[in-house]
Amino acid sequence: MYKSIFEACQANHLNYRQNIKLANYTTLGVGGKARFFIEVKNRRELLKSIRIAGEFGIPFKVLGKGSNVIFSDLGYPGLIIYNLSSSWKIIKALEPDCSSNKALLKIEQR
Repeated sequence: MYKSIFEACQANHLNYRQNIKLANYTTLGVGGKARFFIEVKNRRELLKSIRIAGEFGIPFKVLGKGSNVIFSDLGYPGLIIYNLSSSWKIIKALEPDCSSNKALLKIEQR
């Protein structure tokens, strides 16, 4: 078990950063800082990021190209998972289990 999200991301070779200004990742250029931020390039990294968020009880959002989204200037207190890949799509998403904060996703490789 990992002691921190930083340690978990390091052990899983994930590109992890903190306090990233979300305005730089949206087409409208608005939004405060994300407390945690991971860039993913493939399905494996996406699933690892979601698993880490669940292990630490951190809420998360997956961000694509940044259109059709507005973040508060107060920022986001959880994890933003920034998708750098266009080779996958979510074909079925279920609401997270509120008692465990784990999302259930079915992801398909193209």
